[in-house]
Amino acid sequence: MSDDIADDRVSGGGLDALRLALADMPSGPIPDSQSKAVEGLLAQAWHELDGAGAEGMAGWKVVGRTKELVWQPPHLSFAIDRHGALKFG
Repeated sequence: MSDDIADDRVSGGGLDALRLALADMPSGPIPDSQSKAVEGLLAQAWHELDGAGAEGMAGWKVVGRTKELVWQPPHLSFAIDRHGALKFG
């Protein structure tokens, strides 16, 4: 797949767009050159995932916080940096 995932097939967003983008990728870690595009598609599809609102999570919070994206069909795994409470002292 090219570095520009946001082609005509996936420009509509949602879970189907994420699936289409991932279908062309080989198994394994998602390269840095494609991780931002996958992250954007994940954010757009977030509301369609089971448990999307758990722990106060929302799609817009995904952007800039995902790391370690790995595609092992049919599973996309990743870590999300969560912002903890600020401590003043």
